[in-house]
Amino acid sequence: MEEFTGRLWESFPPAEALCDLISDDHETGFLIINIGILLFGLAAYLFFLKKNNSLSNFIIWFWVFIGFVNGIGHLVWSILQKEYTPGLATSQAVFLTTILLLIKFRETD
Repeated sequence: MEEFTGRLWESFPPAEALCDLISDDHETGFLIINIGILLFGLAAYLFFLKKNNSLSNFIIWFWVFIGFVNGIGHLVWSILQKEYTPGLATSQAVFLTTILLLIKFRETD
């Protein structure tokens, strides 16, 4: 995880604030948050993609929101910093998989 090796929680105040909510140790909090996000995305794909009910729709659209905010947020942050920031590369991979998930989801409608 590029964000982990780049110690994102030390350079991005929103990440630091989220880590504070989870653990006094920011590194541990960051790991817990990211593992949770990964598991949520995997569950959205495996268990909710092909179901057509309001809970599934909410979960898929929530994941799409997270993926877009993550991808766009990292890009904007790097532009504002005028340099590479931790998480930029992986966030674009998440952004791309979010688009693919959205396409697949729309095909199941």
